[in-house]
Amino acid sequence: MNKAVEKFIKLMEEENNRLERNIFILSRRNNALDKKDIDDLKDILKDSEILVNWLKNPVNEDCVGKVFVNFRDFSETLKRKPLKLNEIFKIVLYAITKNIEFGLLEINECDYYFNMDILNKYHFKSASKKEIIDFAVSKRFIYSPFEINLTAKEKEMCRELAIVSKKSIAYIQPVIEGHNILNKYLLSKLPDIEKEDIPIIMDGFAVCGFTANVLQSLELYLNNLVSKKKDSIVIPVKERHLNTLQLSNKELRTLNKELSYYYDLDHDKAIRELSLDEEFYVINIMQRLGYSKEVMTNILNKINELSNINPIVLYARIYDKYASYKEAEKIKDILEELEMYFQNMFMCDSEEYTINKMCFYDTFNKLIMTIPNDYEYEFSESLNLKR
Repeated sequence: MNKAVEKFIKLMEEENNRLERNIFILSRRNNALDKKDIDDLKDILKDSEILVNWLKNPVNEDCVGKVFVNFRDFSETLKRKPLKLNEIFKIVLYAITKNIEFGLLEINECDYYFNMDILNKYHFKSASKKEIIDFAVSKRFIYSPFEINLTAKEKEMCRELAIVSKKSIAYIQPVIEGHNILNKYLLSKLPDIEKEDIPIIMDGFAVCGFTANVLQSLELYLNNLVSKKKDSIVIPVKERHLNTLQLSNKELRTLNKELSYYYDLDHDKAIRELSLDEEFYVINIMQRLGYSKEVMTNILNKINELSNINPIVLYARIYDKYASYKEAEKIKDILEELEMYFQNMFMCDSEEYTINKMCFYDTFNKLIMTIPNDYEYEFSESLNLKR
């Protein structure tokens, strides 16, 4: 496991710990809480734990067939983390290689392969889902491919498992195709890939299901890899953004390239919404480039215009930011009012919950309008990041 993957796992585990605490806070002493308000957190946590466990699993006989195919969520997780371009590439390469080592390319219609999404959606008639899953992993099923010495019920379970297997293999067929392309044009050629290989390689990544923002990072890295002239990939810098700094051309190029993954410098617009950690990272880059606070604030405002996070989730996720303004009496009063509604939502019936939720939303909006729009908290925290 390379250092980039170890860093990625550590970042995910730190986020998972925060999410677990927030879910506990939102769920404790709750008999009537509207579950929709914590579903987003639970889904993020579940998907992240699955990915962490898969990345950590060693490749051995017991793990053959345990491939990972949800590269859309994998992409979203990647882009939420403050990762460098080469780190994103190494993490993706690790995942592709691991899938191949787990036997993804050997899966075919003659095999039994079960995708959990398909398995969970299929309505079994021969037995309960638990019985089916227990039977599927039992030696009796594994060593009876021709239904020898099976009971009538077990034969019926075999028939349904065969249907699920065919559906599962059809479901992951694009991922298998993408891995075949990447195995032929990327893994077998690294580090000596050619310029003409890149469009084919990018098709492989796209077929696997990676999202556009990750594809952009991967393509840029591959172009850098095959480029003979490092200066050919300089990203234009708008001089009006910069104060005078003693940065080498290489440092300037690298920092502006990293910033371009989050903000379109040429068109002066945000690319996507960011997590708080990503905001710290982007500010850190801009500070190192010498951007003025006025320019940084303008960029952050444009980025935050894209944000559409549930206020309850947002409150739980970045409470520390709001608490940092407690010295201001007006903000302190608003925070105490918010905390009151927040706690009340854990101890009330459905009708009272709806009322407290509406009051929480109104008060939260008041908090956002009252907190200074100068990002001083983010500016301060970003200085703690390693350069």
